[in-house]
Amino acid sequence: MCSRCAGDAPSFGEARAVYVNDGELRELLLSFKYAGALHLAGTFAGIMAEAVRENRHWFGGRECLLVPVPMHRLKLVRRGYNQAEELAVLLGKELGWAVSRVLKRLPDRMPQASLAREQRLRHARKIYAVHESRLKRRPVRGRDILLVDDVFTTGATADACSRLLLRAGASSVCVLTLARTHHAWHG
Repeated sequence: MCSRCAGDAPSFGEARAVYVNDGELRELLLSFKYAGALHLAGTFAGIMAEAVRENRHWFGGRECLLVPVPMHRLKLVRRGYNQAEELAVLLGKELGWAVSRVLKRLPDRMPQASLAREQRLRHARKIYAVHESRLKRRPVRGRDILLVDDVFTTGATADACSRLLLRAGASSVCVLTLARTHHAWHG
């Protein structure tokens, strides 16, 4: 953990990314996320599943309940899909693990991607919430959760979502992304 992060340890147990987000992968991820290249989801989820199978020690070697990082419904309508949810659903099929859409993104006009690190940390804690009706249908209490997203940048989103899941009774929360930025916290 870098010195600037050491004073504010994240609420999640461990975070794993399969790749560093640069070069050709960065271009593919941008296409997947912003240019409608949904066909890449299967390939990306397959790569993530293979990494989990090859590294059984990740996440304590336990089966986890997969929870995708949510997208606000208006953005979902515009884009047509939530890339984190697509990855989680396909990853769940590959690993035989259940998926729960228990988190929601609250209305907000400022995308996380446009904010500096410190702003992201403060902002992320205000824009996510537990979807109470979904929580009743698929409780997280006592479960090991694997939060799924496409890219790990500062950890602000992962930390905010993890805190909510732990408050809802999850035993543990870990994070899996396809990629991380060069300066992301990783451990």
